[in-house]
Amino acid sequence: MNKILIITCSEERNVKRVTKFLNETEVPFFRFNTDQLLNQYTIQFGIGNKDLNWKISDGSKTIISDNISSIWYRRPTPPKADKFPANFKGFMEDEMKKTLRSMWHSLRHKVLWVNHPHDLRFTELDKPTQMKIAAEKGLKIPETLITNNPEEAIKFANKHGDIAIKTMGSTQAYINKDKIYHDYTRRISVDEVKKHKNNITLVPVMFQEYIPKDIELRITIVGSKIFSCSIHTQDSERTKEDWRRYDFKNVKHEEFKLPNKIKSKLLDFMRYFNLQFGTIDMILTPDGEYIFLEINPSGQWGWIEALTGMPIDKNIADLLVNPKLSLK
Repeated sequence: MNKILIITCSEERNVKRVTKFLNETEVPFFRFNTDQLLNQYTIQFGIGNKDLNWKISDGSKTIISDNISSIWYRRPTPPKADKFPANFKGFMEDEMKKTLRSMWHSLRHKVLWVNHPHDLRFTELDKPTQMKIAAEKGLKIPETLITNNPEEAIKFANKHGDIAIKTMGSTQAYINKDKIYHDYTRRISVDEVKKHKNNITLVPVMFQEYIPKDIELRITIVGSKIFSCSIHTQDSERTKEDWRRYDFKNVKHEEFKLPNKIKSKLLDFMRYFNLQFGTIDMILTPDGEYIFLEINPSGQWGWIEALTGMPIDKNIADLLVNPKLSLK
């Protein structure tokens, strides 16, 4: 019997919304919270002459690798061995992570993955490659410089005037006294680059030409389905430079119709990275140009569905139930 494996963590709330639709089908699913491996599950991994097979049990249900038709890899967290002494803890957690990595690799090309961890990490950890491939697929991108050379940064700012400054990864910049500080995308002037030139030497910084915005687009792709939402960020001072400084009261979100040629290029981009799910950020300029910024292959979509009514949850469930809906 075909089954769905959901690899996630106990705190991932998005899963419940999708499993609501899975419960309405005849395809059984198994939720594996990786952070609870020691507390809740047993695993068994067998290796024969030519075959690798494994199973996961939670005491009441078991899923066997040979019966899996699709896997949703939704933000799992590493297994924890917190109850054990420190000298054992690191070893145990490392062994668990390596075992799971081998299990997932054994099915990499055999079932539908949304998305396989190898493809997910390769994509989300490399913004420069994202932009390079987007450009190769015919999408427009902002001119970008990543450097810890302040003179080159000043030269770049002089060329473009005001520029955007971003982090290479998460917005979480640092933690001080248990308080997390975030560094969102900001628009800065040439004078600001000069003022902070000594700080630039500390770590490579991503600078981009500042792209004027009519609206921003949050585009969620599920298999071959595209759900595009316009975010009217310019209606609020708070969100003009980065919509992640949410202002739902003043910033309208609504379903947006993308041109077919942009849809086609985005799907080609997804195929390159072997992704079945991703959330893409783009800008629509006042001149009508579509500018690709980045993709998060494990991005959030819940607030988009809540504000627009687009059936993203259901389409994730449909894709897991029917792998024929996948992006070929």
